[in-house]
Amino acid sequence: MTKALPSVSLDDVLMTETLAHRSPRTPDLQTENQALHTLARQLAEQPQSMLKTLVTVAKDLCQAGTAGVSLLEVTPDGEESFRWHVLAGALAGYEGETTPRNFSPCGICLDRQAPQLYFHPERYFTDLQQAHPAIVEGLVLPLIVANQPLGTIWIVSHDEARQFDAEDVRLLTSLADFTAAALHSMQLRQTAEAALQHEQTARQTAELSLRLEAERQQAETALQEAHVQLESALAAGSVYTWRWNIPANRVVVNAAFAALFGVDPAVATTAGLPLEVFIHSMHEEDRPRVSVAIQEAIATGEDYAAEYRVQTGSGEERWLRARGRVEYDAAGLPIAFPGALADITDRKQAEAALRASEERFRNMANNAPVTVWVTDSTGYCTYLSQSWYDFTGQTEAAGLGFGWLNVVHPEDIEAAKTIFLASNERQEAFRLEYRLRCQDGDYRWAINAAKPWFGVDGAFKGYIGSIIDISDRKQAEVALAQREAELRLVTNAVPALIAFVDADQRYRFNNRGYEAWFGRSATEIYGKPVREVLGEAAYAGIRPYIEQVLSGQQVNFEHQVPHQAGGTRYVNTTYVPRFDAQGGVEGFVALVNDISERKQAEAALRQSESRYRTLFESIDEGFCVVEVLLDADDTPIDYRVLEVNPIFEQQTGLQQAVGKTARQLKLEAHWIEIYGRVALTGEAIRFENGSESLQRWFDVYACCTGEPEERKVAIVFKDISERKRAEAKARQTAEANAFRVSLTDVLRPLVDPLEMQAMASRVLGEYLGANRVAYFEVRDADYVVERDYVNGAAGLAGRYPIASFGPKLLAAFRAGHTVPVSNVPADPNLSPEQRLAYATLEIGAHISVPLVKEGLLVAGLAVHMSEARVWTPDEIALAEEVAERTWAAVERARAEAALRQSEEKSRNILESIAESFFALDQDWRFTYMNQSAEALLGRTLSDLIGKNIWDEYPGLAGNELESAYRGAMHERVAKSLTAFYPNHDRWYEVRAYPAANGIAVYFNNVTARKAAEAEREQLLQQEQAARAEAQRANRIKDEFLAVLSHELRSPLNPILGWTQLLQNGKLNAARQAEALKTIERNAKLQAQLIEDLLDISRIMQGKLFLTVMPVSLASVIAAALETVQLAAEAKNIAIVLDLDPDVAPVSGDAVRLQQVVWNLLTNAVKFTDSGGQVTVELSRVAAAGSLDHTMAQIRVIDRGKGISPQFLPHVFEYFRQEDGSTTRRFGGLGLGLAIVRQIVELHGGTVAAESGGEQQGATFVVQLPTLPQAAPVLSESTYA
Repeated sequence: MTKALPSVSLDDVLMTETLAHRSPRTPDLQTENQALHTLARQLAEQPQSMLKTLVTVAKDLCQAGTAGVSLLEVTPDGEESFRWHVLAGALAGYEGETTPRNFSPCGICLDRQAPQLYFHPERYFTDLQQAHPAIVEGLVLPLIVANQPLGTIWIVSHDEARQFDAEDVRLLTSLADFTAAALHSMQLRQTAEAALQHEQTARQTAELSLRLEAERQQAETALQEAHVQLESALAAGSVYTWRWNIPANRVVVNAAFAALFGVDPAVATTAGLPLEVFIHSMHEEDRPRVSVAIQEAIATGEDYAAEYRVQTGSGEERWLRARGRVEYDAAGLPIAFPGALADITDRKQAEAALRASEERFRNMANNAPVTVWVTDSTGYCTYLSQSWYDFTGQTEAAGLGFGWLNVVHPEDIEAAKTIFLASNERQEAFRLEYRLRCQDGDYRWAINAAKPWFGVDGAFKGYIGSIIDISDRKQAEVALAQREAELRLVTNAVPALIAFVDADQRYRFNNRGYEAWFGRSATEIYGKPVREVLGEAAYAGIRPYIEQVLSGQQVNFEHQVPHQAGGTRYVNTTYVPRFDAQGGVEGFVALVNDISERKQAEAALRQSESRYRTLFESIDEGFCVVEVLLDADDTPIDYRVLEVNPIFEQQTGLQQAVGKTARQLKLEAHWIEIYGRVALTGEAIRFENGSESLQRWFDVYACCTGEPEERKVAIVFKDISERKRAEAKARQTAEANAFRVSLTDVLRPLVDPLEMQAMASRVLGEYLGANRVAYFEVRDADYVVERDYVNGAAGLAGRYPIASFGPKLLAAFRAGHTVPVSNVPADPNLSPEQRLAYATLEIGAHISVPLVKEGLLVAGLAVHMSEARVWTPDEIALAEEVAERTWAAVERARAEAALRQSEEKSRNILESIAESFFALDQDWRFTYMNQSAEALLGRTLSDLIGKNIWDEYPGLAGNELESAYRGAMHERVAKSLTAFYPNHDRWYEVRAYPAANGIAVYFNNVTARKAAEAEREQLLQQEQAARAEAQRANRIKDEFLAVLSHELRSPLNPILGWTQLLQNGKLNAARQAEALKTIERNAKLQAQLIEDLLDISRIMQGKLFLTVMPVSLASVIAAALETVQLAAEAKNIAIVLDLDPDVAPVSGDAVRLQQVVWNLLTNAVKFTDSGGQVTVELSRVAAAGSLDHTMAQIRVIDRGKGISPQFLPHVFEYFRQEDGSTTRRFGGLGLGLAIVRQIVELHGGTVAAESGGEQQGATFVVQLPTLPQAAPVLSESTYA
């Protein structure tokens, strides 16, 4: 470690406290956000180069000389140091250098875990003295994740003027957080990849173990098959036999045995061969063992069994199994040793293979990074590889069987046992994760996966499985989850859509932007196919790009994607492939940026450019772009035309102006000054200006275009020369019009012709600034100036010979030609005498205007100036106009004077006539009315003169009078009529005649005459009505008398008939009773008819009196019902009562009210067919127009023949019946309902009839006012 200089301490180079006293610069958030966006994008696409970009961003954002990231490393000897991992800027050449951990600015920063600011740090940290350029200030920030230091991020300045402040600390803090998250993310990814690689290796080892176990099983199967083959051979006799004669030492064998050992069968099968011959054929390693076995069998007498190898006659080595038993003689001496051999070569080979397989299996299982285990069909664990015992510390006795469950975590044991036993029962593969206790007592995560294995016969043998320690993977998963959270935090902060899509095109990661864009939750996106999330239409558009990136190519394209707000939006998409360790594409990172606004801006720009070009080419205004030229002092001295539109040349008259300067085009300096000011200030201007060189006026709009340093000015202009000339003309016209108005105003009130002449001369003289203006009239051979206007000149009023004008001037006057002379002394048409006369009168210039009417010179006007003057055409025309108007005013004044005299005569005539008269002008204003009209209308002439008739008499609108007046006015024909005017309540006889400027109206009041005529007409109508009524009454009387005679005669006929029969005495008692009953009934009927007639007579004479008392209508209805009950029963008609008991009593005559109800019920029964129904209702209703008073209402409803609509209005009239003939079906006089109405109305009530028509029944409604509940009521008992 390099030591610091003795005289310098750490405090001498540390200046962190000064940060609080420095004013921070203004943050540039837009640039910062763009930089972070770039970093996030690179982190997703190229994380390996992200740090390089990050330090470049730090240098640029902080305006530093150098920026770098130093990462903490540990050397092989355990020393910590910082490596300058990535650098950008002046010190980039030192990238890869190291500084000691315990003596460097980065080490101090990590120790204090806070930003540190250094000033010339090389004074203390001498290792930095080699840095060039030298470090002036250095700002260092720690990189710490989960309390683990990773390194530092720092910036340095190499300029004394650059001092870091709080804004640099904020920026570097933001970048430090990003860097730490990125570094941690990359470390976690590396860890995860290593764990994944380890897991893949373990899985491969487990798969190898399974293959070896399968080979061992195959070897065992082969061994079993060899045993079976041996047993079969023995059973079939295909074995090798021998018999050894021990005393003779001769071994006799069968032919197969001889062939096997390669000895002469002729000798071996008969005399035999010595035992040593056969021993010698054995493998030298087996001979001692076989010899010992033979001797033991001889000595012990036990069965002999041996297995050994022999060299056959063909040179092939075979394995044999020998079986035999020694035979003894009576003395117990061995005499023979028979036996047999079996070729077990195949079995031995199988056993050897099995042993090799088992050895390989054990070696593999014991050396593999996984635990291998085997169970039998019951689930009993029969084998655990050595790694299990090393891992758990269990012994073989403790782990086999179900002892392995004792090291499973208590929280996992139940689930592990359940899954294992259930899978064993179903004989299917399984996979489970649980925690296992290590030798040190800690628990680690493991995956236990197994597949069932079956024998050659298909029988379930158990499981072969493996156990892999996945704690590192679990930790990596947690770390990955943390990394993903950090990555999500970073990507969520980026204003873009970021996602990872696997090779199956399913989303495996997405930031919040995806969820907000599609309006879906994370669970609705994660794991879902791209096709499902985007929709078929959008997916079809990007499918070629997905196929391209999955082939390993990075792609970038623009397209439209559906948005949750509706419709689609434009996005810029980048797909970056991600490769696995083998180089295969495992998916891709998608980075999607919303460029809708940019697209809209581009479209708007294109549209704007198109509009600009179209406008540029097609507008009818001139357009050009100029470049303002400045001198060394930035003063505009000229400008150059850069481009023009087709109208430019037409508007300016300048040809081939592009590339030329204003001075070359000979334009005025004021244009250079104006456009130079626009270019320097950037302020647009709108103005009008003229160009003498172009002889034109322009309306100009100028503004800056392009970049300020280009000093370009866009100019839109229009040639307004015609408008300017028109404006000048308009000003002159306005002045002339103002003069005319003033002349009119002056002349209007004047009536004296001489005053008019004088005033017109004065107004014209003042307007032209003349010295003299004189109006003259020609009278006989002279011209007369009555009054003139003078200003610094002598007056000319007087009478002069007309010949004094001179022959030439007089000839021009008589021809009607105005003579203007601008310079009298120089006028060649004047004689010397005339020039002298003009000089005497001080006339240096003049305008002489003659007035010729009907071929005669009648008047004139002269305008004189004492000095020479050039007269303009407008001044000459104005003099001519004044002359004409003066003459017209004078003539009109004289005519009006004559008219007034004439009107006075006419007025005297109109006042003397008896008719009323008024006159209206063409604007409907009163101009005159005579005294008779004033008296008739009640208005005076002074009151109505000048007023509009329609305003003063609005009642005329829509009246016949209006039509007559308008007809006379517009059609110019006379109109006459007699009409009623409601506002006056009078009839007028009117005659309207068209007049010169309106109409004249003569009118008389004929109201009295019209009243007499109306009275005569009314008397005539009354007489006609009376005659019609009398005829109708006579007709009704005739009908009534016919009915009455019929109705009176009808009951008399049975009375007379039965009377005659009674007088004859020929009737028995029963018939007599019937006769009397009939006579009585018809007598009562006739009495009722007479009573009705009497009632009508009393009513018509006003002699029907009522006995008034409180009456209960319910009692009245009951009494009336009794009188009609028999008639109803006779026709089998049901009478239904619906009576409200709370109806208050009424004040009335109970007998007459019963008569009302009886009449209504009688009619209802009469007109209802047999078997029908009549309903009587009594209820309370509110009185019409009152909520405080009630009425009692009786409704009698039948379902009989009904009433026709034509007769319904007459049903209550006297003597009226719908069928008035004597042959009608129903009898009666037609008086009953008339009596009902009269009685009800006498009680203050109303009665009405309702019917839907014939055969629709009828309803009669009676309403009577009720009494307050106070007086005693005449009820049924009192009535009875």
